[in-house]
Amino acid sequence: MYKKFENIDVNNEKVKKIINASFEVFSNNNYEKASTNMIVKKADISRGVLYYYFKDKEELYNFLIYFSYKSNIEALNKNIDWTDSDFLNRVKQTLNIKKDIMTEFQHMPMFMTNNDVKARGFKLKNMCEGYKLLKDRIFEENIDFSNLKDGVDLEMFKKIVVSSLKGELNDYIEKNGNNIIGDDIAKLNILLDKQLDFFRNHFYKS
Repeated sequence: MYKKFENIDVNNEKVKKIINASFEVFSNNNYEKASTNMIVKKADISRGVLYYYFKDKEELYNFLIYFSYKSNIEALNKNIDWTDSDFLNRVKQTLNIKKDIMTEFQHMPMFMTNNDVKARGFKLKNMCEGYKLLKDRIFEENIDFSNLKDGVDLEMFKKIVVSSLKGELNDYIEKNGNNIIGDDIAKLNILLDKQLDFFRNHFYKS
């Protein structure tokens, strides 16, 4: 499965149309309800073009899962500054990288939170596990927590920060219909920075 997916040129304009349309359709509908007719209409392509790249809906769906994990893994590995040991800075870097991905594939984040994706993810188990291992690395490797106030529960602090910022990002996506581009990015940055400042002011030493 992976080998075929690796040969798909995601920079091809028609493929990119299929990907973006599929992310949107599968984000707004469960797997059974979503149809290739909806996708080709949204992508403004013929059914022949869709089936030239993907033999059926299931293969397309599996590719989207593969592509989502692969894109995030590659972008995070490439762009994280592993020398910055501040936890909140590391979280901010992660969010900025994800926002960059969203500007090109706006519906990918909602697709990845879809319960159907999680249920079918076992078919791409290695990819899912690789993503989890990378997330663990991001929030643990070369992180210095000595600047936290005495008595702060480290694991609880990490959980609260990640959950709060992820929730802020997801709420913003839902309210703005995934259109996280241009001025919306600036507005989102302000919201996320306010949360980061809150955690820094209340949990870090002066």
